[in-house]
Amino acid sequence: MIEVSNLTKRYGQKTAVQDLTFSVKPGRVTGFLGPNGAGKSTTMRMILGLDNPTTGHALVDGKPFADHQHPSRVAAALLDATWVHPSRPARAHLEAQAAYGNIPASRVNEVLDLVGLRQVAKKKVGGFSLGMRQRLGLASAMLGDPKVLMFDEPVNGLDPEGILWVRNFMKARAKEGRTVLVSSHLLSEMALTAEDLIVIGKGKLRAQTSVHDLVATQEATILVRTPDATAFAEVLRHNGFDPQSTGEAQQIAVKGKNIEQVGQLAFDNNVLLHQLYLDQPSLEQAFMALTQDDVEYRTGEPIADDAGQVGGGQAGAGQGAGGPVNPGQQFAPGQQNFPQQGGRR
Repeated sequence: MIEVSNLTKRYGQKTAVQDLTFSVKPGRVTGFLGPNGAGKSTTMRMILGLDNPTTGHALVDGKPFADHQHPSRVAAALLDATWVHPSRPARAHLEAQAAYGNIPASRVNEVLDLVGLRQVAKKKVGGFSLGMRQRLGLASAMLGDPKVLMFDEPVNGLDPEGILWVRNFMKARAKEGRTVLVSSHLLSEMALTAEDLIVIGKGKLRAQTSVHDLVATQEATILVRTPDATAFAEVLRHNGFDPQSTGEAQQIAVKGKNIEQVGQLAFDNNVLLHQLYLDQPSLEQAFMALTQDDVEYRTGEPIADDAGQVGGGQAGAGQGAGGPVNPGQQFAPGQQNFPQQGGRR
């Protein structure tokens, strides 16, 4: 388990992290989200003992990480998969790390098998693809069989097969009862990977909740396409709905999730439907709404809302929707086997 209490980090006049308090539970994948400059990497470095907090503290399995007698058996992280000497074979790299951490050499073959690199273990890392380097980084992290795993942008630059493999790897480790914390900007991937979320912005906690509950703060939209759009809009208004034009011919949109009632009204009034579709809210929509005031740099162009493509939709009832998230509200419920990584990020 990871416990962060009143964590603050200042660099001169700049406050990178401000009074953060959250916990990361074992047995679940927890996504660590925030815009660029939110303080995610700084927070992870403080958890790992690579940076000292100005105030507050972070505990890993009940005590500061640096206080553990065998730290590589308690927690490990993949912060930068490129941080490996390119002329060193993969096996030699893992053997050196195992020796440094007083880990039996037999463990090297076990983690090579775990990540599928046994057949290329004698090859130099400089010839590895990014996906193979990520796997090597994960093997390194698993050498000590740690209880806590932390990953910073683990799927950046990977192809679809590599992304799927890393996703399944993280889920499998959580099912083993480990604590898994993952920082990422790929929100569509986080929606598929994480169960819980910690969202920060400008160094402050914005939400600690589940993926389901955060997405549920955004309202679903029912899309209706019919040649009788004008007449059916009047029927909907008469029954308490507020239909709006989408700008597309013969299409109207209705906020809410009661797609069955909309379909029944069409049937009862002999309205021909060409489409009846529930556009589900997405994690991207919820994240953007929650952190809209935390973005460091903005362009002059508005951000297009294509969340329907990200979140996907279905013809049927969706998840419940709630009100907007109150910023600051907590909802109820390369690579390393550190300490080798000091000063890298």
